[in-house]
Amino acid sequence: MIYSEEDAERIRAGYCCIHCGESQVDKGTCPFPENCWLCKFPMRDKQLERYETEWVGHVRLGPSSNLEEELAALEEIDARRKRVSSIAVPRAL
Repeated sequence: MIYSEEDAERIRAGYCCIHCGESQVDKGTCPFPENCWLCKFPMRDKQLERYETEWVGHVRLGPSSNLEEELAALEEIDARRKRVSSIAVPRAL
């Protein structure tokens, strides 16, 4: 699963179930209820242990280049398109 930094913090703090992703706050429960109200995952006993073993940190999704590099690449593609001349196809006699 992929979570935003904010959602990952909610899971770590026990406000969201690590198993199904369901918020526990909506049902008026405190952090780390005994079980998730939806999937019944044992949050109080297992959530932090699972978080520690499965959490890989923040990972950037998308291109590894920055915005300036992406814009330069687009300008190069546009320049190449302008340099390409039309292909003339001779007529059959």
